[in-house]
Amino acid sequence: MSMEALLWAEGQIAGGSQSRFVLLILAGCADECGRADVTCAKIAALTEMREAQVRAAFRQLRDRGLLENPLLACGDGVYRLTMASAETLRTSALDEIREAS
Repeated sequence: MSMEALLWAEGQIAGGSQSRFVLLILAGCADECGRADVTCAKIAALTEMREAQVRAAFRQLRDRGLLENPLLACGDGVYRLTMASAETLRTSALDEIREAS
């Protein structure tokens, strides 16, 4: 699990609750480069969504530029989040903390 991916996903507008849930699951499975090795069936089981709903969320995330080349047919897949570098995330998080103070 990558904290950078989770922080990045938390700040994104996914376009709906199902897409957000799928994005957060992908981020929870992602490495520091945003690469998540997880199946559509596993995401469906974790979210209690149908696989068709997960595929629709993949499409929405891809259309919003948050996911690169999602595998639209369920099966084994590797997904890549289009997240910013970890340094950019840390800087943004620090700026938000400073503004809140």
